[in-house]
Amino acid sequence: MQRVKDLIKLYKLNVWTLLIFTAIISYLLAVKAGYTFNLFTFLMMIIAGSFTIMGDGALNEYLERDTDRLMDRTKKRPLVKGTISPNFALYSGIILVIAGILLSYLFINALTSFFMFFATAMYMIYTYLKKRTWLNVIIGGFAGNCTAWGGWAAATNNFNVFAFLLGMLIYFWTNPHIWALAMRRREDYLNANIKMLTAMYDEKTSSKYIAYSAIPLPIVSTLIGYIGGFSLVYLLLSLVLNVIFFVIIARILMNPTKKNAWLLFKFSTPYLALIFLFMFIDPASLAIKF
Repeated sequence: MQRVKDLIKLYKLNVWTLLIFTAIISYLLAVKAGYTFNLFTFLMMIIAGSFTIMGDGALNEYLERDTDRLMDRTKKRPLVKGTISPNFALYSGIILVIAGILLSYLFINALTSFFMFFATAMYMIYTYLKKRTWLNVIIGGFAGNCTAWGGWAAATNNFNVFAFLLGMLIYFWTNPHIWALAMRRREDYLNANIKMLTAMYDEKTSSKYIAYSAIPLPIVSTLIGYIGGFSLVYLLLSLVLNVIFFVIIARILMNPTKKNAWLLFKFSTPYLALIFLFMFIDPASLAIKF
């Protein structure tokens, strides 16, 4: 049982859940827009996407194993504890990433395979930049986009404005999500010399950066509704989520504490999942305007 728990941590299956969910919904949104549902392609997207996400997680933990020792949040990861060897993490990570990219290329299409490759490249760049510049999230955040882009590409073998906005919703979500965690775990990041923006400044200044970074979220989610031809159901439900999101941000601005930052971090995950779910369950047909 402990071995299973260690593998779950190594492959970051808690992260996998949200990422593969956005890929699945993106695929189904394409079907809602009139593209054909293919069960084999759908299942292959889930398998290949899962391999890539899990491989990226293992490579990230391999590259950050020394840093993880310095942080309370990560010091119980299996590579730090020694319950999984660094070589196992490295080689299994490489094999999983290559398998995911190849499976998507051979059995889905080249565009989906490219997005999986791009996600890996950006995640590794993000890992590299974490000790070098606070721009790490702004640059590396494009890794998360690829789940939505890959899901759409798997169903359509194309890329359009609507698909672009799906990915950008994840991109703009990433900054307040990660920066809220960094504000909560400020001492951890400072001890490990990780240059997260909201760990480099006091809590009052950090809260402002979090607020600024969240401004595009309601704009992009509304644009998605307009360009996708969604009904008032989606628009109202997404509005409620955005209002809650910004109420929490207002709390952080008025009372910039780690407790409020943690509240935003915890809410941000269901926020993103629900936005995607609301697109799928919206009663209107997906009629893309551009």
